[in-house]
Amino acid sequence: MTQPIVDNVRHNAHDAWAATEDLRAGAKASFLDRLEQVARLARVVRAFGFDDLLMRVGLQRRQSPLVAVGAFSLGALFGAGLTLAVTPVGFDVRAALAKRFGKTPKAETSARVDPVTVDERPNNGAGDIARGPAS
Repeated sequence: MTQPIVDNVRHNAHDAWAATEDLRAGAKASFLDRLEQVARLARVVRAFGFDDLLMRVGLQRRQSPLVAVGAFSLGALFGAGLTLAVTPVGFDVRAALAKRFGKTPKAETSARVDPVTVDERPNNGAGDIARGPAS
């Protein structure tokens, strides 16, 4: 009677050991799969770079205020140069640059008109506002 009980215990212990071995193998495979996924993610993160990750969440590294001042200054210089290059007031600047680089300036399409001062402006018979109507 004791032999079948011992055989039964031995058989159940063997089954438990096999089940434990299957669980261990499955857990090990699952752990290694997760570890491989983490390693792949780490490679992707390293390939992205820190600035790319910050940009993905809407952030960026703090820049020096000199960058903003420099960009503003370059824009102001570009705008001033463009203004002098295309406006009638810049005729003298264009002529000086053309002379410096050995080119003759193009003739102006419109006549240069000096601004009229208030005293030289005709009043078309109307009186001066400060003095009243002409008599």
